[in-house]
Amino acid sequence: MRYPLSSLLIFLFSAFVCLATANAAKETPRAAMVKIAEATGIESFDQVRSLSYTFQARLGQKSVRREWTWRPQSDTVILHKRSDVGAVSYQRGQVEADESLAEVDQQFVNDAYWLLFPFQVVWDDSVTIEALPARAAEVFPEAEAGLRVRYPDGVGYTPGDVYDLFYDDNYRVTHWVFRKGGSATPTRSNYWVDYENFGGIDISLNRPSPDESFRIWFEDVSIDLD
Repeated sequence: MRYPLSSLLIFLFSAFVCLATANAAKETPRAAMVKIAEATGIESFDQVRSLSYTFQARLGQKSVRREWTWRPQSDTVILHKRSDVGAVSYQRGQVEADESLAEVDQQFVNDAYWLLFPFQVVWDDSVTIEALPARAAEVFPEAEAGLRVRYPDGVGYTPGDVYDLFYDDNYRVTHWVFRKGGSATPTRSNYWVDYENFGGIDISLNRPSPDESFRIWFEDVSIDLD
């Protein structure tokens, strides 16, 4: 039996759609996380000689402002001058031997995780990346696909914490939920908006909460490349 060309084209298109859907379904959570990091520009990070930024946070009447420079190739961190003391400069390998650096390093890790969270997840072998449970999407009903990042108990500065990431068709993070200690109730929920590109790396400069009671944002971002 001979089929019209139009029927054949419809058949081929349907087969292609089914194949694409099947491949999407086979995508593992870690593979999706890698795609998010790649879409954000992780492949450009090896060329970063210096990354400077100002981290700012506001929760109610309380505000935080910290100015950083990070030189990833030597893992050197500079916390620039604060009101009470001068600048602090150290290599992260020194932290275990110098307890006085622990507080500053914890602040750096917090701020750097906010800045480049997709990269941090991919770099960290200790995390578990899972498909997002359907009920988690209730926080942001308009969000699309999502992943859950779970940190193990007793490891690092945030043991047992859980992060939910939502992303669009271009694998760009659009929403973010933090669950301290894996709490079923979100601790923080934020949009990721106002993206700008710095040396091939896309950074969301503004992270407001839905009710605007909490906000993280970044200023004075600059990246020097080799």
